[in-house]
Amino acid sequence: MAEQVAQAVHRHEAPKGFIRRYVFSLDHKVIGIQYYFLALF
Repeated sequence: MAEQVAQAVHRHEAPKGFIRRYVFSLDHKVIGIQYYFLALF
C-alpha cells in the first residue's frame, strides 16, 4: 500500500521542449529566470 502512495506522489511530467518550458511557462521559478536574463540583456 505504501508503495502505491509513493508512486502516485512521485509522478514526473512529460518532457517539454526548450521553448515550451522557458518561453510559455507559468512556473514562478522559470519566470524568475526569464526576468533575470531579461535584466542582463
